[in-house]
Amino acid sequence: MIIGLVRHFKVDIEFNKRFYTPNQFNDKMAEYDNSPVIKNGVDLGGIDWDICYASTLPRAATTAEAIYNGEIVKTDLLIEVDVKAFTKFPIPLPGTLWHIGGRIAWYKNKPSQPESLIESKQRADKLLDLIFSSGKENVLCVSHGFFMGILFRKLFKMGYKAEVDMRPKNGKLYIFSR
Repeated sequence: MIIGLVRHFKVDIEFNKRFYTPNQFNDKMAEYDNSPVIKNGVDLGGIDWDICYASTLPRAATTAEAIYNGEIVKTDLLIEVDVKAFTKFPIPLPGTLWHIGGRIAWYKNKPSQPESLIESKQRADKLLDLIFSSGKENVLCVSHGFFMGILFRKLFKMGYKAEVDMRPKNGKLYIFSR
């Protein structure tokens, strides 16, 4: 079985402000979720993909529709691990700090984050169960950078091999095989 993972196209959004309050940061993340993408070509490795699973978030669904002509199954199992402000204290902080703090809060299973580390891993397991029970040999998935990192680690533990970037690149195919 071959599993291909593609991170969605680059999102067409500007982060103009250097500092955000918690509410401004959360609003910006919601805007990011609904912003258009900058389409480009994706090399699908010359593989005859049997099916494509795609995140239901618009940036990934649009990417899947642009790069794949066959059956596309949209699923919440492939959505990004949402990041929210890690505190409600109304102090302006740099956007990068909000991201890092949110990911630390996620890792530590803090209630400020909509999904915990445990829940994210369970969702990845459900996705892999879906893929392995599909009866398909060549499965393409369009997802998001942070969630792809979780999938990468799970596939490596299962004995799959691939060349990956530490931070998945937008619109790039990563091929996993045994």
